[in-house]
Amino acid sequence: MSLRILVVDDDKNSREIIQMFLSKYYTVDVAVNGVHALEMIKSNNYDVIICDFVMNDVDGMDVLKEMNKMNKRAYFILITAFGTGDIAVRAIQEGAYEYLSKPFKMSKLKDLLNRLVNRTDIKGQKQKNKQKGSSNHSILNTNSETFLEILKNMARIAQTNVPVLITGESGTGKEIIAKSIHEYSKRKNKSFVAVNCNAIPATLLESELFGYEKGAFTGADKPKKGYFEQAQNGTLFLDEIGDLDMELQVKLLRVLQENQVRRIGGSKDINLNVRFIFATNVDLDEKLREKKFRSDLYYRL
Repeated sequence: MSLRILVVDDDKNSREIIQMFLSKYYTVDVAVNGVHALEMIKSNNYDVIICDFVMNDVDGMDVLKEMNKMNKRAYFILITAFGTGDIAVRAIQEGAYEYLSKPFKMSKLKDLLNRLVNRTDIKGQKQKNKQKGSSNHSILNTNSETFLEILKNMARIAQTNVPVLITGESGTGKEIIAKSIHEYSKRKNKSFVAVNCNAIPATLLESELFGYEKGAFTGADKPKKGYFEQAQNGTLFLDEIGDLDMELQVKLLRVLQENQVRRIGGSKDINLNVRFIFATNVDLDEKLREKKFRSDLYYRL
């Protein structure tokens, strides 16, 4: 199936290079700036819009926002030579399908478009995920192509409520990624509760996570909400999840399955509305082979 594509760039050389390459495969129109692009989008139906970010008067992000207001159905690819990770995340949050940093190989763009040709919903795609967010984390200011891919995936994941597992060595920014997912999600105005499971003695971790009722044990002179409840309607980040003992793994699995928690010494279940993000610096696959981590919990993460 052929695609109808609009290329938007106020740089004549860049615009013509992309147009000449893509015209061999697709129907391609061009717009010389953002204002021209909006006129073209209003009067035509495009499958894909490839748009530069930095343009005078109306930039690429503005074009994307206005296209969404028009309720036009097109895959939007933002390109720029002056981008940061924050721009990539913002673009995805506004509904962009992809973000490419200049200079990029034409073969990479062609591969991307080939994937779109094979999508069954190319004619009915409506860009969603317009939830905005903001983050001041310096980790978003990166020119690393690999990390930009991570950030784009993070932006897409942020709009869902599925559990997230972040792996990596200590000091690689796992908590910053978790906090960014929270800040770019619909829960951004609610609590973000971070817990390092290794920093709490194993004998106390259960009561800290689940909370307890008055009289549940010696010293429990008043009820206490655990971290699960403290994160209600927000996000709970459990770091170093790979080192939980097997008994606590079983209890965590039940929480994930039932979306409920029961305080120690309590008799009723408390419904939870919590986004779970987990992190570990250990090889969970190796833990599975050693039977030190439950497979059913692993697949829930």
